[in-house]
Amino acid sequence: MAELKNKDAKDIALYFRDLKSGAWFGINKDEKFNTASLLKVPLMEECLEAAENSPALLQKRVLFTGAEDWDARQDIKPSKTLEVAKSYTVDDLMFRMIAYSDNNATQLLLREMPLENLYQFLDNHKVDYERTENGSMMSLASYSWFFQSLYSKSLLNDAMSRRALSYLAAEDFHQGMHAAVPPNVVVESKFGEQAIYKDGAVDSEQLHEVGIILDGDHPFLLGIMTRGKEFAQLERIIQHITRHVYEIEHRG
Repeated sequence: MAELKNKDAKDIALYFRDLKSGAWFGINKDEKFNTASLLKVPLMEECLEAAENSPALLQKRVLFTGAEDWDARQDIKPSKTLEVAKSYTVDDLMFRMIAYSDNNATQLLLREMPLENLYQFLDNHKVDYERTENGSMMSLASYSWFFQSLYSKSLLNDAMSRRALSYLAAEDFHQGMHAAVPPNVVVESKFGEQAIYKDGAVDSEQLHEVGIILDGDHPFLLGIMTRGKEFAQLERIIQHITRHVYEIEHRG
């Protein structure tokens, strides 16, 4: 890739699947990256799977005390945040976790669905991942299953699959895939960002986005994982690759 030759990124992984024909291709699809906020998608799916048997879970309310602000640790801040001393339903927290990538909403959800339960969920569905001191590691080949299962409704029932996809369609991250397609094209996606530290300083940045792009009769799944020095460069790479793939598919 030109981006690697120009040293805009150290590593890039790409996965594409035509959701009608099943045709696919990948580049470095088996290389593991830090999932960062991408892990919020399987957390959402775990919650919705539990809600299929216990619908009242979605309306359970959780209080945000503001005792700790997890959003402060994010480089890309959520555009809408939780209000201190206000309670939120589990359903609303899921929406905010996906649409705004709100870490405070995520932490409240993890009180109801502990992290160990999430890893058990991954194990139950035979997802290949690795736990490290910097978080979980996963490849695009493994991670793409979460989106494929929502599109095919093979994990959740019809209502819960549609709910999950509507939350992904509300993603408020306009620096990646959304910037590369016409505004009328629906993009059901989630981004993840992570700064990796070494000896107290930022050693590298990771930025990923995975989504379903609903281009008329050509719906496709696209996943891009990147590792480099600057988020701005990684955002441009995601835009460039998405635009190139979209144009090829749109012409087809």
